[in-house]
Amino acid sequence: MNGFRLLLFLTSWFLSGMGLAGPRPNLVWILADDLGWGELGSYGQKQIWTPQLDRMASEGMRFTQFYAGATVCAPSRSVLMTGQHHGRTSVRGNAGPGKPAAQALREGETTVATLLQRAGYHTVLCGKWGLGDAGEAATGLPRRQGFSEFFGFLNQTHAHNHYPDFLWRNEERVSLPNRIEAVGTTGAGHAVERKVYADDLIADEAIRALGAAPDKPLFLFWSLVVPHANNEKRQALGDGSEVPDESAYANRGWPAPDRGHAAMVTWMDRLVGRFLAALRKSGRADNTLVIFTSDNGPHRESGHDPARFAPSGPFRGEKRSLTEGGIRVPMIAWWPGKVPPGTVSGQAAYAGDWMATACELAGVDLPPQRDSVSFAPALRGDPMPLRDFLYWEFHEGGFRQAVLADGRWKGIRKAGGPIVLHDLQDDPGEATDVAAAHPDEVRRIRDYLRTARTENPAWPAPASVPAVKTTVWEGYERDEFAVDGRNALVVRPRAAAPGRPWIWRTEFFGHEPQADVALLGKGYHVAYVDVQNLYGAPRAIEGMGAFHRHVTEAYGLSARPVLEGFSRGGLFALNWALQYPELTSCLYLDAPVCDMRSWPAGWGKGKGSAGDWERCRREYGLADDAAARAFPGNPVDQAAALAAARIPVLAVCGDADDVVPLDENAGLLRDRCAAAGWAIELIVKPGVGHHPHSLREPGPIVDFVLKHTKP
Repeated sequence: MNGFRLLLFLTSWFLSGMGLAGPRPNLVWILADDLGWGELGSYGQKQIWTPQLDRMASEGMRFTQFYAGATVCAPSRSVLMTGQHHGRTSVRGNAGPGKPAAQALREGETTVATLLQRAGYHTVLCGKWGLGDAGEAATGLPRRQGFSEFFGFLNQTHAHNHYPDFLWRNEERVSLPNRIEAVGTTGAGHAVERKVYADDLIADEAIRALGAAPDKPLFLFWSLVVPHANNEKRQALGDGSEVPDESAYANRGWPAPDRGHAAMVTWMDRLVGRFLAALRKSGRADNTLVIFTSDNGPHRESGHDPARFAPSGPFRGEKRSLTEGGIRVPMIAWWPGKVPPGTVSGQAAYAGDWMATACELAGVDLPPQRDSVSFAPALRGDPMPLRDFLYWEFHEGGFRQAVLADGRWKGIRKAGGPIVLHDLQDDPGEATDVAAAHPDEVRRIRDYLRTARTENPAWPAPASVPAVKTTVWEGYERDEFAVDGRNALVVRPRAAAPGRPWIWRTEFFGHEPQADVALLGKGYHVAYVDVQNLYGAPRAIEGMGAFHRHVTEAYGLSARPVLEGFSRGGLFALNWALQYPELTSCLYLDAPVCDMRSWPAGWGKGKGSAGDWERCRREYGLADDAAARAFPGNPVDQAAALAAARIPVLAVCGDADDVVPLDENAGLLRDRCAAAGWAIELIVKPGVGHHPHSLREPGPIVDFVLKHTKP
């Protein structure tokens, strides 16, 4: 069986297990532009007619707690495409003409389209893109981001104009017969002679895509422009609505912008109805999942009166707001014979979940470092996997962040300010701040916000918001950040063990990591802060204290870590335990330095290191060698205190170590602790020198850690 047939077989088997047997499904994502949660009849709208989308809802599933990826268009699309939340995706705002590259997906980005194209899908984008353009933003052009075909608007300002004089087909401009009064050079402006409506042409392309590659499954991203306003027309003429036909509302007696806005929503509804009719006629409907949703909350930019339409439904806020009205949007899932008709899901999901959902349905592995949970289970009425948090940020008018915890607790914070907390279960309109009544939820959200976002030079956060860069280490996500100017990291297990235990590598992170990797598999976090060249001196312990405070607050880790000291790292681990026994579970030491007179001074059997000794002596404030010989603070000289603290210690050492000799360090510490009534476990490797560290099979180390970890 060749690889392609095997892929088809495995995918068919996988989908069959979901109750979705058959060839890989076609996947269609229809995205309205600036449509509010409450602007469809199926979501309670009373003034605007949307019969086709209401029919779609009656034949499919309506989600009531679905969220856009952002509160404005470009980052919302970036979240959708990358499966990464607003604080981790590449494009985090509408950059404008001043920095076009900041609003472009990067070269080599992994998008939904990339994944599906590699899996054999024909990938088509019709409509507004906004994540790449000709020139400085060319890295984000659709065909560089996984799309086989593109037709529509590259530039979002160009897309304000519903009657443009050109559109793009792939990287070529296609002239249109509209005559416009241009504003700038992007194609923005308004038509003075209207011939063809852009969304009509784009809908035609979406319908054409249904038959473009009949031998392949289809991924279609149909990114509508309606009901977004033409901002330039509004500035010039006072009315930003643009639509071919307003007759449905001609007798309402409303101002022109109100009639125009309502007509744009109804025209959008008509286009979706045309597409679904064509899909039914094509014979592909039974194997096609269609999602309809919006990129953010409703706008007021046409000059219309939003109060007439209550476009946010029962929620507060609109586009550019992080309250529910700005980010909660309608979402309808339609798949004849697969999605139960007339059903409603109240499970919390967001646009970034499309990547995991598409991957699951197409039989594709979800890439690492994604904030994406498949909502495929919800489509059949089952619970989605649990998630703790959803995240948003907004950069215009002062940096703001929002977090949804457990689908219930909504925290909103302006940079440097307190967290305002709303209980959406009892207060979906976010009228009351309940932070004072629920300090644990506030603390939990605050701790999450410390590490939620990663650093992005194009979209910096204020200094009060720490930046985190997330990479992958040994198959696990690793957060890299700084604490008091020191580089630090935390490697996160896939699921934390009860009590959130962690092992703290005090030096040489990543060297002989087999025990660390094994403990990650047991639910331990692995952590490190760079205090090298401080040799466990007081300044090192001070820096370690700041790191300990940070990770216990930001990650909720146990107050009592396991300390892991390789070589000179033994000085850090032992001195921490001696100063903070109540903040120590146990020590795993490996060829550890326990006496500075042995290393780096080299006054015994070992080689020593002159340069390290000079730095070490200065760091401890020892004026000369005589002062160093008399110094009582070496760990071997503190063995009685270690024994009194009853801290479990395991040391793994080679008996041929000529750098950190066993009998001058771990062996001497063992003997002195034994004399004080406390036994240290020692694993001696016959014939082994200072290297290699650890054990090839780390089972004894892991067993020791598991046995002695304290809550």
